[in-house]
Amino acid sequence: MCAGPELLIASAVISAGTSVAAGSAAKQAAEYETMQYREQAEMARLEASNASLQRLEESERVRRANIAIASANGVLPNSSRSFLALQKHGEDVHLRDQALIRLGGRNRVNQLQSQANQSAGAGRIAYRSGFMKAGGTLIGGAYDYTELTD
Repeated sequence: MCAGPELLIASAVISAGTSVAAGSAAKQAAEYETMQYREQAEMARLEASNASLQRLEESERVRRANIAIASANGVLPNSSRSFLALQKHGEDVHLRDQALIRLGGRNRVNQLQSQANQSAGAGRIAYRSGFMKAGGTLIGGAYDYTELTD
């Protein structure tokens, strides 16, 4: 059986070990969360790239359809000022859409990467905090032990 001082030391050691384990568990959870955010960031980058490609294909279909309609109506696409102006407007809209898609994708990726970095930082802090708390517990236990034995 443990007496007063021995029980105090055992309690401090168990508490310190629990603090270290809690810090390690928090770090592992944060590492997993960080990995998830990074995977989501990569997915957001790919989605923005795919949306950009789809918009490009859609713009090309519209351009070709406009050329076909103009040609069917006897208008030479490269000689009609109104057709060229319409085509130029379509290109401008396409460029604007592409820029917005890329910007939106970049913003989402940056948000997710920021969350990943915050999570990784929180995990490191929790890990260190567990050791600091364990050290404080052991020092407190040692102090209480000296108080009991003096």
